[in-house]
Amino acid sequence: MLVERYVEAFAQYRSPSGVIGMTVIEVVVALLPAVPGAKELLGVGLRASVPLALGHLLINVTAAAIHRRWGPLSRPHRIAEATETLYSSCLSAAFVYASGSARSIFWIFLVALAALLATSLFTRRYDRWMLLVPQAVLAGAFFAFGKPLDGALTLLASGLIVYMYWTATSVGLRGVAAQAELTLVREAMAAAAVEDERRRIARELHDGVGAELSALLRQARASRSEAASSAELVRRASASLEELRVVVWALRKPARPLAEVVEYLAVKVRDQCSTAGRRAVVRLEGDGASVMSSASQSLLLNVTQELVRNAVDHATASQVEVVIRLGETLTLFVDDDGCGIPLDAVERSSGGLADARERAEGLGGTLQIERVPHGSRVVVTLPWAAITREAPPDRGVEA
Repeated sequence: MLVERYVEAFAQYRSPSGVIGMTVIEVVVALLPAVPGAKELLGVGLRASVPLALGHLLINVTAAAIHRRWGPLSRPHRIAEATETLYSSCLSAAFVYASGSARSIFWIFLVALAALLATSLFTRRYDRWMLLVPQAVLAGAFFAFGKPLDGALTLLASGLIVYMYWTATSVGLRGVAAQAELTLVREAMAAAAVEDERRRIARELHDGVGAELSALLRQARASRSEAASSAELVRRASASLEELRVVVWALRKPARPLAEVVEYLAVKVRDQCSTAGRRAVVRLEGDGASVMSSASQSLLLNVTQELVRNAVDHATASQVEVVIRLGETLTLFVDDDGCGIPLDAVERSSGGLADARERAEGLGGTLQIERVPHGSRVVVTLPWAAITREAPPDRGVEA
């Protein structure tokens, strides 16, 4: 947040309009002694005001060009800013000394500099010293040339200005810290609200829709002998109920390690295959500690179960092998030793395979059917960004 305040403070100061405004001010300061009566009032002539003001203008324009070329947080800009700060402090001291008295209007330069530094809140340990040291030298000069009162006033004025700068900066920093803490509390409350909403949705799906589907499934099983179409009703209700259970399971914990998801998937796949008298193998190849989002959990579970269901029901496979491989992408392989799936089965499908491809493409992935010597293989590839926010691993290690 301090960096944002720093960037914001200098965005306007270094903008073209800011540079033009500073140029106008510097020209006015440089030529002010030429106004009749101003030299006597200020105690400074053109010989002093022009080089001092134009020198500051040159540094300001250079810093603005560096800001535009390399940005506010670049090292060249930080050096240019520190140079400008030191020159501005010396400029104030030089004008006060040139006026011949510590009772000078030119202290306004030091006040303006302190206000600008306090506004940015991006303080450095040497900022206060860049404010103080030129004024201390000025006080020493007054003392050395027999003006002890001006020397004392210089120390008092510069000390007061630096103290106000330090106080304003401290108060501003405490305000920024309080605002940052408040932001963290709000984010934590928002995250807790999202978590509560997830639990509520999961509970309602389980207690409402899940209960209705279970009742429908029981009714369809009871009427199986009365109509041939009831078998299809039983199958669809079973698939819907299973998909609902997967969604509820994923919602209850929005972020899970891949190993935990695969472990749950293995139980589901083995149940599917054992019910149909088939064998099942589920294997993970890769980093099981990688965290999966809720959406990717549901997709992996539902797509895998749909592909296994397709292999069992249509390919007459005796064994189904599921491999989840994690590398630059997450790749799902579902192999079966059945009669094989036509390569255009996805295009001709209006149900399971088409739904599985649509789910994969919804997260930026792909689904393809490949021929293998004995049976068929379905390959689903998902980009890393669809799985987790972590950086992709360098290589997979078989788990």
